[in-house]
Amino acid sequence: MRVQVESLQDYASELETEIAALERAPQRLNGNAAFGGGFGEAIGLRDRHDLVLQQMRDLLQQVRAGIATAQAAAQQIAARYEGADELSRVRLEEITSTMGTPAPTTTGL
Repeated sequence: MRVQVESLQDYASELETEIAALERAPQRLNGNAAFGGGFGEAIGLRDRHDLVLQQMRDLLQQVRAGIATAQAAAQQIAARYEGADELSRVRLEEITSTMGTPAPTTTGL
């Protein structure tokens, strides 16, 4: 479970890096055809850039929520194993106190 959480954390770090790069992009994406030497495809480029940036922020938020969920699940699983181990220990003590400690066996190898 830890490996999966670490993978999600690595992915979140990569997203943060990409988002930071997008945020540092030139603010000249003003949507007019004069941007970049006058090519018509520049119209609406700023809007698309902002949309991609927002989608990446949303994705990062979802990944962070996934990390929190995975960590909570891992803690719950660990607690259950701990409880099961404790129950096994108690049962073994009950059996040992009722039946006594088994004598060591010798084998003739």
